[in-house]
Amino acid sequence: MLLIIGVALNISFTGCTRRTTTETTVTETSRRDLRRHDEMPSFEADPVDVTETFETYYAEPVDTPWVLENNIPFTHGNVTTYFNQFITSGSTTEVTDAVIFNNQAMLYRPVVTHYPAEEEGYTVYEVNYVLDLPMCAYVPEGGSRGTRWWYHDVCFLDYYTGMTYPSVDLTIDTDSYSITGDVVYNGETYTVSCYAYRETEVIQNETIEEEDGSTWYYESATYMTLYFIVPNGYDGIVMYVYTADDSDETFEECLEETQDCYNEPHIFGEEDDENIGNYAFISIAELG
Repeated sequence: MLLIIGVALNISFTGCTRRTTTETTVTETSRRDLRRHDEMPSFEADPVDVTETFETYYAEPVDTPWVLENNIPFTHGNVTTYFNQFITSGSTTEVTDAVIFNNQAMLYRPVVTHYPAEEEGYTVYEVNYVLDLPMCAYVPEGGSRGTRWWYHDVCFLDYYTGMTYPSVDLTIDTDSYSITGDVVYNGETYTVSCYAYRETEVIQNETIEEEDGSTWYYESATYMTLYFIVPNGYDGIVMYVYTADDSDETFEECLEETQDCYNEPHIFGEEDDENIGNYAFISIAELG
């Protein structure tokens, strides 16, 4: 679970975004705007907020890929997921008499391309996806009000071994990261990397006055772009998305999870909350 951002009803973000809530489009140039359709794709890393490395991983050949061994069904469309939203007074005090009307979000099917990396023998898989969070809440009268919301990160694992890719939880202060390390396979050492960038766009921000309060409609689109630099011929990137409804978590529980956290690789299923039935799985190779 991760914190995405906080928004105040007095028409100003309390997070680190570079635009106000009155805007409905992104005004600055973004990574999504830079490439002409007729240009050859290429990857040039922008600065990131967090940089990590993982210990050398020794990959062993397998007779049956983990995905087949565990009968993992691949999803081929959009994915419905859930988020937690709270109305706040200040950044750490919940307005308990507020009413939240929606906790469902939509993750749209990723767009995937792959192309040669600058380093010979490597390929870049570029993965773009959008998470749409439409929010609606009744906000009682009484002073300045804001909102904070949390959602589950989208993660990745290896098709053949079930090993999860290392990742960094994004927070209100962290919108990008890079992770690099060595993988040894069949006696060869490969240096692989992942770069992740997040942008947020306000789609709607409207309040309608009601008796003793107001109804607040707020819709945010989160754009994620990830670059996986992997050896030529590797086709094992699998995205997985948490789809169970845990929107009944309390404000205090969500606050405890708000931190910059590096997630070590592990075999999927080893963590307590990793039940295959609670996730949707998407093959990146099938999309690009």
